[in-house]
Amino acid sequence: MSDTRIIDLHMHSTASDGSLSPEEVARAAKKAGLAAISLTDHDTIAGYPRVTDAARALGVEVIPGVEISVNFQGQSMHMLGYGFDLAHVRFRALLEELSAARRERNEKIIARLRELGVPIVWADVVRAAGGDTGNIGRPHFANAMLAKGAVKTFQAAFDRYLGDGKPAYFPKEKTGPEFAIDLIHQAGGLAVFAHPVYHGFDLSSATRAFAPLKAAGLDGVEVYYSDHTKAQREIYLSIAHRFDLLVTGGSDFHGENNKGVEMGSGRNGNLRVPYDLLAKMKGHLAARSTVRSPG
Repeated sequence: MSDTRIIDLHMHSTASDGSLSPEEVARAAKKAGLAAISLTDHDTIAGYPRVTDAARALGVEVIPGVEISVNFQGQSMHMLGYGFDLAHVRFRALLEELSAARRERNEKIIARLRELGVPIVWADVVRAAGGDTGNIGRPHFANAMLAKGAVKTFQAAFDRYLGDGKPAYFPKEKTGPEFAIDLIHQAGGLAVFAHPVYHGFDLSSATRAFAPLKAAGLDGVEVYYSDHTKAQREIYLSIAHRFDLLVTGGSDFHGENNKGVEMGSGRNGNLRVPYDLLAKMKGHLAARSTVRSPG
Protein backbone atom coordinates (compact mmCIF):
# COMPACT_ATOMS: atom_id res chain seq x y z
CA MET A 1 0.00 0.00 0.00
CA SER A 2 1.36 3.43 -0.98
CA ASP A 3 2.40 5.81 1.82
CA THR A 4 0.97 9.20 0.92
CA ARG A 5 2.65 11.18 3.70
CA ILE A 6 4.78 14.10 2.49
CA ILE A 7 8.50 14.66 3.08
CA ASP A 8 11.17 17.24 2.21
CA LEU A 9 14.75 16.03 1.85
CA HIS A 10 16.47 19.29 0.88
CA MET A 11 16.50 22.29 3.22
CA HIS A 12 18.92 24.66 4.93
CA SER A 13 19.22 26.31 8.33
CA THR A 14 21.37 29.02 9.90
CA ALA A 15 24.07 26.36 10.24
CA SER A 16 24.80 27.26 6.60
CA ASP A 17 22.84 29.75 4.49
CA GLY A 18 19.23 29.39 5.62
CA SER A 19 17.36 32.03 7.63
CA LEU A 20 15.74 29.67 10.19
CA SER A 21 17.56 28.03 13.08
CA PRO A 22 17.57 24.20 13.16
CA GLU A 23 14.84 24.31 15.81
CA GLU A 24 12.76 26.66 13.68
CA VAL A 25 13.21 24.33 10.70
CA ALA A 26 11.76 21.48 12.78
CA ARG A 27 8.79 23.60 13.87
CA ALA A 28 8.17 24.78 10.30
CA ALA A 29 8.25 21.16 9.11
CA LYS A 30 5.63 20.20 11.67
CA LYS A 31 3.47 23.15 10.66
CA ALA A 32 3.79 22.15 6.99
CA GLY A 33 2.53 18.65 7.85
CA LEU A 34 5.76 16.88 6.88
CA ALA A 35 6.34 13.34 8.07
CA ALA A 36 10.11 13.41 7.53
CA ILE A 37 12.84 15.90 6.67
CA SER A 38 16.55 16.05 5.94
CA LEU A 39 18.59 19.10 6.87
CA THR A 40 21.10 19.41 4.03
CA ASP A 41 23.24 22.35 5.08
CA HIS A 42 26.25 23.16 2.92
CA ASP A 43 29.39 21.25 3.96
CA THR A 44 28.29 20.89 7.58
CA ILE A 45 26.24 18.71 9.90
CA ALA A 46 26.51 21.16 12.81
CA GLY A 47 22.73 21.68 12.92
CA TYR A 48 21.86 18.02 13.40
CA PRO A 49 21.77 17.67 17.20
CA ARG A 50 19.44 20.68 17.43
CA VAL A 51 17.09 19.82 14.56
CA THR A 52 16.89 16.18 15.63
CA ASP A 53 15.99 16.97 19.24
CA ALA A 54 13.37 19.52 18.20
CA ALA A 55 11.87 17.34 15.49
CA ARG A 56 11.71 14.24 17.70
CA ALA A 57 9.66 16.16 20.26
CA LEU A 58 7.25 17.14 17.47
CA GLY A 59 6.96 13.68 15.93
CA VAL A 60 8.85 14.56 12.73
CA GLU A 61 11.38 12.03 11.43
CA VAL A 62 14.87 13.34 10.58
CA ILE A 63 17.28 11.69 8.11
CA PRO A 64 20.96 12.72 8.21
CA GLY A 65 21.84 14.85 5.21
CA VAL A 66 24.42 17.26 3.82
CA GLU A 67 25.06 19.15 0.56
CA ILE A 68 28.65 19.05 -0.70
CA SER A 69 30.02 21.21 -3.52
CA VAL A 70 32.14 19.38 -6.11
CA ASN A 71 33.68 20.05 -9.52
CA PHE A 72 32.01 18.18 -12.38
CA GLN A 73 32.76 18.67 -16.07
CA GLY A 74 34.06 22.17 -15.42
CA GLN A 75 30.94 23.19 -13.49
CA SER A 76 29.98 23.47 -9.86
CA MET A 77 27.84 20.49 -8.86
CA HIS A 78 26.12 19.75 -5.57
CA MET A 79 26.17 16.23 -4.16
CA LEU A 80 23.61 15.35 -1.48
CA GLY A 81 24.58 12.76 1.10
CA TYR A 82 21.85 10.90 3.04
CA GLY A 83 21.66 8.38 5.85
CA PHE A 84 25.35 8.44 6.74
CA ASP A 85 26.92 7.89 10.16
CA LEU A 86 27.02 11.31 11.81
CA ALA A 87 30.00 10.20 13.92
CA HIS A 88 32.16 8.95 11.01
CA VAL A 89 35.59 10.46 11.68
CA ARG A 90 36.91 10.82 8.13
CA PHE A 91 33.64 12.19 6.82
CA ARG A 92 33.51 14.79 9.58
CA ALA A 93 37.14 15.70 8.86
CA LEU A 94 36.37 16.41 5.20
CA LEU A 95 33.42 18.59 6.16
CA GLU A 96 35.66 20.54 8.53
CA GLU A 97 38.19 21.05 5.72
CA LEU A 98 35.41 22.38 3.49
CA SER A 99 34.19 24.68 6.28
CA ALA A 100 37.73 25.98 6.76
CA ALA A 101 37.95 26.76 3.04
CA ARG A 102 34.62 28.59 3.32
CA ARG A 103 35.99 30.72 6.17
CA GLU A 104 39.04 31.65 4.06
CA ARG A 105 36.72 32.59 1.21
CA ASN A 106 34.66 34.77 3.51
CA GLU A 107 37.78 36.67 4.60
CA LYS A 108 38.53 37.40 0.94
CA ILE A 109 34.96 38.57 0.33
CA ILE A 110 34.94 41.00 3.25
CA ALA A 111 38.31 42.42 2.22
CA ARG A 112 37.18 42.88 -1.38
CA LEU A 113 33.92 44.54 -0.36
CA ARG A 114 35.86 47.02 1.76
CA GLU A 115 38.12 47.73 -1.24
CA LEU A 116 34.96 48.43 -3.23
CA GLY A 117 33.76 50.90 -0.63
CA VAL A 118 30.95 48.79 0.81
CA PRO A 119 30.52 49.95 4.45
CA ILE A 120 30.27 46.61 6.27
CA VAL A 121 32.56 44.87 8.74
CA TRP A 122 32.72 41.25 9.83
CA ALA A 123 30.51 41.92 12.86
CA ASP A 124 27.73 43.02 10.50
CA VAL A 125 27.91 39.70 8.64
CA VAL A 126 27.92 37.70 11.88
CA ARG A 127 24.86 39.68 13.02
CA ALA A 128 23.12 38.86 9.74
CA ALA A 129 23.88 35.17 10.40
CA GLY A 130 22.18 35.35 13.79
CA GLY A 131 25.49 35.18 15.62
CA ASP A 132 26.36 31.75 14.20
CA THR A 133 29.81 31.91 12.57
CA GLY A 134 29.95 28.21 11.77
CA ASN A 135 29.10 28.38 8.07
CA ILE A 136 28.63 31.95 6.93
CA GLY A 137 27.98 32.27 3.19
CA ARG A 138 27.11 34.83 0.56
CA PRO A 139 23.44 35.22 1.64
CA HIS A 140 24.65 36.50 5.00
CA PHE A 141 26.86 39.08 3.27
CA ALA A 142 23.87 40.12 1.16
CA ASN A 143 21.67 40.57 4.23
CA ALA A 144 24.41 42.56 5.98
CA MET A 145 24.73 44.84 2.96
CA LEU A 146 20.96 45.28 2.84
CA ALA A 147 20.83 46.16 6.56
CA LYS A 148 23.56 48.75 6.07
CA GLY A 149 21.82 50.30 3.08
CA ALA A 150 24.67 49.40 0.73
CA VAL A 151 22.13 47.79 -1.61
CA LYS A 152 18.39 48.24 -2.01
CA THR A 153 17.47 44.54 -2.29
CA PHE A 154 18.91 41.16 -1.36
CA GLN A 155 19.18 40.20 -5.04
CA ALA A 156 20.98 43.45 -5.86
CA ALA A 157 23.86 42.35 -3.63
CA PHE A 158 24.37 39.33 -5.86
CA ASP A 159 23.75 41.18 -9.11
CA ARG A 160 26.30 43.87 -8.30
CA TYR A 161 28.85 42.27 -5.97
CA LEU A 162 28.46 38.61 -4.92
CA GLY A 163 27.15 36.68 -7.92
CA ASP A 164 29.35 34.47 -10.08
CA GLY A 165 31.86 36.64 -11.93
CA LYS A 166 31.04 39.79 -9.94
CA PRO A 167 33.74 41.89 -8.21
CA ALA A 168 33.43 40.28 -4.76
CA TYR A 169 32.92 36.72 -5.97
CA PHE A 170 35.46 34.06 -5.06
CA PRO A 171 34.93 30.42 -6.13
CA LYS A 172 34.78 27.66 -3.56
CA GLU A 173 37.53 25.08 -3.33
CA LYS A 174 35.85 21.85 -4.43
CA THR A 175 36.63 18.16 -4.62
CA GLY A 176 35.56 15.80 -7.41
CA PRO A 177 32.28 13.86 -7.44
CA GLU A 178 34.02 10.48 -7.33
CA PHE A 179 35.80 11.39 -4.10
CA ALA A 180 32.60 12.74 -2.56
CA ILE A 181 30.64 9.62 -3.56
CA ASP A 182 33.29 7.34 -2.08
CA LEU A 183 33.45 9.31 1.16
CA ILE A 184 29.66 9.33 1.58
CA HIS A 185 29.68 5.57 1.00
CA GLN A 186 32.46 5.07 3.56
CA ALA A 187 30.26 6.85 6.08
CA GLY A 188 27.42 4.45 5.20
CA GLY A 189 25.35 6.94 3.22
CA LEU A 190 23.74 7.45 -0.17
CA ALA A 191 25.14 9.89 -2.75
CA VAL A 192 22.55 11.84 -4.77
CA PHE A 193 22.93 14.31 -7.66
CA ALA A 194 21.24 17.54 -6.51
CA HIS A 195 18.98 19.76 -8.69
CA PRO A 196 20.19 18.65 -12.16
CA VAL A 197 18.12 21.48 -13.71
CA TYR A 198 21.05 23.84 -13.14
CA HIS A 199 23.19 21.87 -15.58
CA GLY A 200 20.89 22.44 -18.55
CA PHE A 201 20.57 18.74 -19.39
CA ASP A 202 18.42 17.34 -22.14
CA LEU A 203 17.95 13.56 -22.22
CA SER A 204 21.02 12.96 -24.38
CA SER A 205 23.45 15.13 -22.39
CA ALA A 206 22.07 13.84 -19.09
CA THR A 207 22.66 10.26 -20.23
CA ARG A 208 26.28 11.07 -21.08
CA ALA A 209 26.81 12.89 -17.78
CA PHE A 210 25.26 10.27 -15.52
CA ALA A 211 27.03 7.25 -17.01
CA PRO A 212 30.42 7.93 -15.35
CA LEU A 213 28.75 8.99 -12.11
CA LYS A 214 26.82 5.73 -11.95
CA ALA A 215 30.06 3.87 -12.58
CA ALA A 216 31.58 5.78 -9.65
CA GLY A 217 28.74 4.60 -7.40
CA LEU A 218 26.13 7.36 -7.58
CA ASP A 219 23.00 6.17 -5.77
CA GLY A 220 20.29 8.63 -6.76
CA VAL A 221 19.07 11.77 -8.47
CA GLU A 222 16.94 14.59 -7.10
CA VAL A 223 14.00 14.33 -9.50
CA TYR A 224 11.45 16.36 -7.52
CA TYR A 225 12.71 19.91 -6.95
CA SER A 226 11.18 23.39 -6.72
CA ASP A 227 12.64 24.63 -10.01
CA HIS A 228 12.03 21.50 -12.09
CA THR A 229 9.32 21.69 -14.74
CA LYS A 230 7.16 18.67 -15.51
CA ALA A 231 9.21 18.04 -18.68
CA GLN A 232 12.45 18.17 -16.71
CA ARG A 233 11.12 15.79 -14.10
CA GLU A 234 10.32 13.34 -16.89
CA ILE A 235 13.92 13.55 -18.14
CA TYR A 236 15.36 12.89 -14.68
CA LEU A 237 12.90 10.06 -14.04
CA SER A 238 14.05 8.52 -17.31
CA ILE A 239 17.67 8.86 -16.17
CA ALA A 240 16.83 7.27 -12.81
CA HIS A 241 15.23 4.29 -14.53
CA ARG A 242 18.00 3.96 -17.13
CA PHE A 243 20.76 3.86 -14.52
CA ASP A 244 18.82 2.20 -11.69
CA LEU A 245 19.10 5.25 -9.45
CA LEU A 246 17.01 6.11 -6.43
CA VAL A 247 14.57 9.00 -6.87
CA THR A 248 14.66 11.74 -4.22
CA GLY A 249 13.12 15.16 -3.80
CA GLY A 250 13.15 18.35 -1.79
CA SER A 251 12.36 22.04 -1.88
CA ASP A 252 15.83 23.55 -1.25
CA PHE A 253 14.17 25.68 1.40
CA HIS A 254 16.29 28.58 2.73
CA GLY A 255 13.54 30.66 4.33
CA GLU A 256 13.97 34.39 3.69
CA ASN A 257 17.20 33.68 1.81
CA ASN A 258 15.32 31.99 -1.05
CA LYS A 259 11.94 33.69 -1.14
CA GLY A 260 9.15 31.98 -3.02
CA VAL A 261 10.25 28.45 -2.11
CA GLU A 262 8.18 26.92 0.68
CA MET A 263 9.10 23.91 2.77
CA GLY A 264 7.34 20.81 1.51
CA SER A 265 5.46 22.53 -1.32
CA GLY A 266 8.25 24.19 -3.32
CA ARG A 267 7.55 27.11 -5.63
CA ASN A 268 3.87 27.99 -6.09
CA GLY A 269 2.87 24.62 -4.67
CA ASN A 270 4.58 22.64 -7.44
CA LEU A 271 6.22 20.09 -5.13
CA ARG A 272 4.89 16.99 -3.42
CA VAL A 273 7.46 14.37 -2.38
CA PRO A 274 5.86 11.13 -1.11
CA TYR A 275 7.22 9.16 1.83
CA ASP A 276 7.48 6.12 -0.45
CA LEU A 277 10.72 7.57 -1.87
CA LEU A 278 12.29 7.73 1.58
CA ALA A 279 11.13 4.19 2.32
CA LYS A 280 13.04 2.99 -0.76
CA MET A 281 16.12 4.92 0.33
CA LYS A 282 15.99 3.34 3.79
CA GLY A 283 15.56 -0.09 2.22
CA HIS A 284 18.67 0.52 0.12
CA LEU A 285 20.61 1.63 3.19
CA ALA A 286 19.48 -1.41 5.16
CA ALA A 287 20.48 -3.78 2.36
CA ARG A 288 23.91 -2.15 2.09
CA SER A 289 24.39 -2.41 5.85
CA THR A 290 23.50 -6.11 5.74
CA VAL A 291 26.04 -6.75 2.99
CA ARG A 292 28.76 -4.92 4.92
CA SER A 293 27.95 -6.60 8.24
CA PRO A 294 26.92 -10.21 7.54
CA GLY A 295 25.52 -12.35 10.31
